[in-house]
Amino acid sequence: MPKNFNSLVTALSICLLMVVGSNLAITAASSIKAQATEPFELGGQILTFLHPDEMHTAGMTWLKMQITWSRGGTTADAVNVINHARGNGFKVLLSIKGIQSELAANPSQYYQDFAVFLHSVALLNPDAIEVWNEPNIDQEWPVGLISGTAYAQMLGQAYPAIKQANSNVMVISGAPAPTGYFGGTCTANGCDDKIFIQQMAAAGAAQNFDCTGIHYNEGVLPPSATSADPRGNPNHYTRYYSTMVSTYRSVFPTKPLCFTELGYLSPDGLGTLPAGLEWGMNTSVQEQAQWLAQAAVLSRDSGIVRLMVVWNVDSPFIGSNNMAGWAIIRANNQCFPCDTLNAAIAHGPKYAPMLLSPMNRVFFNITVPTFGWNPVADADTYRVQIDNQANFSNPERMQTLTATSYMVSPSLPDNIYYWRVRGMNSGGAGPWSETRQFTIDTIVPIVPTLLTPESGLSSSVNPPTFEWSIVPGANAYEFRIGVINPPSLSYPAPTNRFTPSIPMVPGNYFWQVRSKDEAGNFSAWSSAFSLNIISADNAAPESNFQIWQTVTLHWTVVTWAAEYEIEVDDTITFASPAFSSIVSPQILEQTISTLANGIYYWHIRAKQPSGMWGQWSPAYPFRISAPE
Repeated sequence: MPKNFNSLVTALSICLLMVVGSNLAITAASSIKAQATEPFELGGQILTFLHPDEMHTAGMTWLKMQITWSRGGTTADAVNVINHARGNGFKVLLSIKGIQSELAANPSQYYQDFAVFLHSVALLNPDAIEVWNEPNIDQEWPVGLISGTAYAQMLGQAYPAIKQANSNVMVISGAPAPTGYFGGTCTANGCDDKIFIQQMAAAGAAQNFDCTGIHYNEGVLPPSATSADPRGNPNHYTRYYSTMVSTYRSVFPTKPLCFTELGYLSPDGLGTLPAGLEWGMNTSVQEQAQWLAQAAVLSRDSGIVRLMVVWNVDSPFIGSNNMAGWAIIRANNQCFPCDTLNAAIAHGPKYAPMLLSPMNRVFFNITVPTFGWNPVADADTYRVQIDNQANFSNPERMQTLTATSYMVSPSLPDNIYYWRVRGMNSGGAGPWSETRQFTIDTIVPIVPTLLTPESGLSSSVNPPTFEWSIVPGANAYEFRIGVINPPSLSYPAPTNRFTPSIPMVPGNYFWQVRSKDEAGNFSAWSSAFSLNIISADNAAPESNFQIWQTVTLHWTVVTWAAEYEIEVDDTITFASPAFSSIVSPQILEQTISTLANGIYYWHIRAKQPSGMWGQWSPAYPFRISAPE
C-alpha cells in the first residue's frame, strides 16, 4: 500500500505461526533459471476463507494470503492456506514476511534462516511465494536497513532455497509500496519504490526471482487514464496504471509482472474513509468494479502481466477498518466487481453440470456412494462438494477430477448430506449444479413382532391374513411362508399385513417377517410362527393334488392359437419359473417330472398368428407330495 497512507494504517496481520523445516544451510545457485512466463491469470487476496464461490464467479483462479514467520514457528498455517486453496480449486500464492526486530538483530543470519523456512514451505507445493511484503517502507523493514540492495541479499538466499525444494514454485519479488513520499530517494525510514527496484537491479536481483512483484492501489481514475489525477503531483508514475507498468518493466525488462495487489478504494457503504484515505472519497463502488475489470483486460492483453491479484476480497466491511474501502465483498455480501470481472475476461464453463445419479433425497445403506453427472462443454475438470450443511460452509468432502463420476472417499458417517458439482477450466469455474440431498443410513431396523394368526393355530380361514407389529422407520416388509422352517417363499409387503391372493392348499405352514427401511437396510428375520390350514365345513376335496413327482397339466383348445406357452413356478409372481415350455397348437397337455415336493402355480397363454401373445390364464395351484 502507498506510503502516503501507510503511516496512518495499521496493517492487518495474519499472525500465523510457522516453523523452520530444517537446519539446512542453502547458498545461492546461479544455475537455477527463472520460470517461463505463462498465460495471464486472475486472483484475489483473502483475509478469510468465506468467499470462494464469489471468487470463482469473478473468474479468479488464484488466491493470495499473507502469513508472517517468527522464529520457532511452524508451517501449520501455510498448510491450512494451501489446503483451503486446493480444496476450493485455486492455485495459491503465499506472501511470506517476517518480524522486523528479528531481522534487525542479525540481517545476514536472518537471511539464511528465512531462506530455510521458505525451503520448508516450498516443500508443501504452493504455486507461488512472494518473498516479503513492501520491503521499502518502515512498516515492513527495519528502520536504517531499508534499501533495494539489502532486499536483493535476502532474495539471493531465498530463491535457490525455494527452487531446491520445489522448482515448480514461482518466486515473486516482494512488491514495494508504490510511493513518492521520499522524494525519489532513500532515507532511513524508507525508499520510493522506483529507486528501490533500481537498487535491486543493480545488485543483481533479477537472477533471483521469476516475476516482478508490483502493487497498484492508489488510483482514482480508470486504468486507461494517463493524466488528470486531481491530487498533487499529478504526473507521478504511481498515479496511473500504465506508468506503473512501464516503470517496473523498464527496470526488469525480461521479467513478467505480477500484481500481488491491485485495487481501488471506495467509501460506498462505509459513509466515510479513515483519516489519510480521503483521496478515495470520490470513487463509487460501480467505478471500483469497472476499473478492476478494465485493469484485468489491460493486464491480460499486455502480454507482460502474468498475474493480477485483486486487493482485496474480504476485509471486514466496517468503517474503522482501514482496508475495508478496497474490499470487493461489501455490505450484504454484494460483490459488484465479481460480475464485471466475469464479463470482462475469459472464465470457466458457461453451463452447470446436470446431475444424473443419485436422485434427490435418496437413502444409502453404504458409506461410499457414487455420484454421476453429465459432461459440460469446455470443462477440463469437475469440482464435487459434499457437506452436511446446505450452504456448503465447510464441505465434508471436496474433490477435483476429470471423470464425470465420483465414489466418496473416505467413507461418510451416517447423516443427511448435500452435494453439487461445477465444471472448471484454465479460465476459472462455471456455475454450480443444482443441490441434491442424500442420506447415509447404515442402522438396521428392529425385528417385527408377529401378531396373528397365533403360532400353532389351526384355522379354516383361507386365505388367512397375517399381521405383525409396525416397526418405526420401516417403509416396507418382507413376508415369507412355506411348509418347512425356515420357509422359502418370499413376498414383498408394503404394510404390516399380508393376505395371499388365492386360497392356500390345506396343510401345516411356517411364516415369518423382516422389516426394511428407506435406505434398504433389512432387520433380521423374526422367529417363525406355525399355522395349520384345515378345511372349512362342507369344503370340497382339494384339487390338483399329486402324490407323484410327475404331473400332467391339461388345458382347453384356443381355436386361433399358433402355439402355447406354459410356466410353472413356486411363487404366484412367476418371477423365476421352475419350468417353462412353448408347444405346438395341437398339444393340449404337458407332463413334468422334474419338480420337487412343494406348492406350485401354473398358467398358460396362446400366441396369435400375427405373433402377438394373448393373455395369461389365471394361476392355478397344485401340490406335489411324493414319498421321500
